[in-house]
Amino acid sequence: MWKLSIGIAIGAVLLALGLWGTHAENSGIAIAGWVGSFAAFAVWFWVIWRAAVGNVKSPL
Repeated sequence: MWKLSIGIAIGAVLLALGLWGTHAENSGIAIAGWVGSFAAFAVWFWVIWRAAVGNVKSPL
């Protein structure tokens, strides 16, 4: 369960930095902000998936 908490915290930090970056005047930082925002949702999805499914092997 502690891994879930750490993953949610990392996702929150990525989202906060991402949203801050999207409002930057520099286009490079703004693009990095969008990437960080999407990375936050990817981290949250991965953490929740691992918590729900566990170590079940994929059929693919």
